[in-house]
Amino acid sequence: YHTGTDNDAAAYLFADTAQVLAELGFDRGNGSISTLYQPVGEAFGDEYAGKLQNVASLNAQAMFSSRMLTAEQKGQVAAFRDDTVEMMKKSTTWVQRLRLKWIRCLY
Repeated sequence: YHTGTDNDAAAYLFADTAQVLAELGFDRGNGSISTLYQPVGEAFGDEYAGKLQNVASLNAQAMFSSRMLTAEQKGQVAAFRDDTVEMMKKSTTWVQRLRLKWIRCLY
């Protein structure tokens, strides 16, 4: 997450966050992340859903715009990923956390 451009790093961080959300039961499949705003908001609150929407917008900019993200914007994506991992730690059983930790070590 610290190599390449800020756009690349933000996109990788967002992809990892989407994977953590999928493991929490919020799988978007091949669809848009916007389909998760409401269910995530119901589970974790509107503030978290608003952050998800903001980070999804930054991801779209990183992926599809020729403008580079700033280091601060990449930091927002990284902070959101960290928040999501903390939510995962609080809302899963120890067996699920162990499984996810093992999977994350493989990749």
